[in-house]
Amino acid sequence: MKDSLDLSAINPGLSESSSLKHVCSNEILIRNQPYIISMSIHNSKQPQMDLEVEAKESADQWKGSFDVTVKVELLKTSERQLKTKVRSLTNEIALLKRNSLHHPTTVRSSSRERPIHLNGYILTTIL
Repeated sequence: MKDSLDLSAINPGLSESSSLKHVCSNEILIRNQPYIISMSIHNSKQPQMDLEVEAKESADQWKGSFDVTVKVELLKTSERQLKTKVRSLTNEIALLKRNSLHHPTTVRSSSRERPIHLNGYILTTIL
């Protein structure tokens, strides 16, 4: 590879508007510790090359970053809340059905209200 940042050395057809990222990514050991080195080349107004070095996590470290128990509990809590809301809505619908059977007519408080009959229910809308 050339010392300059001439992108044509990597891809002769690369235009000014295009962008090339993650040309190379490799794992190496430094003092018996695994690291990942990534080289990126960006072509915006001026070509730029970036090198990134990061410590590689072990499988145990990676697994430890996910606390599945907490996520499962969160999902269970959300499910309980949803079931409670559905139960509440079901009760409200049943109450509306009972009320519509006992009160089949509507009382108009103003001339702008119109009753709407929908599947045996009477709804009042303001126009």
